[in-house]
Amino acid sequence: LEEEDSSTQGCETQLVERYTAALLDSGARPDIADDEGNTPLHAAAMRGTVDVAKFLMSLGAQPYCRNNQDLVPYEVAVRPDVIPSFAVCPVCYKPGQI
Repeated sequence: LEEEDSSTQGCETQLVERYTAALLDSGARPDIADDEGNTPLHAAAMRGTVDVAKFLMSLGAQPYCRNNQDLVPYEVAVRPDVIPSFAVCPVCYKPGQI
């Protein structure tokens, strides 16, 4: 697969932000989890979409929510270039990782 260019990623980010805002305006919670316990912030970390993560956190998404594997969004981020963006506080680290 080819990497997305910045204009494609920017358009995707704008769409995600618009639809997320609409859902939240309708009463959705920014920390709602799927069957695996992943929140939208976990999904942003997995995809490496830092702009979406910042937007979600501005709406109240908590970077400390743990999924069913006891992992916070920081721990599911796979792209080395975005991992620092998800390490928002010491609570995100598990013992032995600091």
